Amino acid sequence: MLNGQPLPMVSEVKYLGVVISAGKRFKISIHLKRMKFYRALKALWSKGGGKASNIIILHFIRGFCLPIFLYGLKAVPVSKSLCNRFWEVVVFIYLVDFVD
Repeated sequence: MLNGQPLPMVSEVKYLGVVISAGKRFKISIHLKRMKFYRALKALWSKGGGKASNIIILHFIRGFCLPIFLYGLKAVPVSKSLCNRFWEVVVFIYLVDFVD
């Protein structure tokens, strides 16, 4: 009860940019972070992907896209499955062929 009103039951709650999922153990969801990361990556690619060099593209990814994905991860314990999902994104960044 909060101010005489019952609190609704939800499966996820967003607190300071981190989505906490309901369950027996503490876990976070990075689905929204990955979605925003790929959206930023596609926006960068559409603006200058074919024209810019690989080094410039990687610099922009590290400067604009990775902070979106990494925000708030220092505040939560990182599980093995979360590390695997993180590495999927990192491998995607460094293995993408930027040249046609």
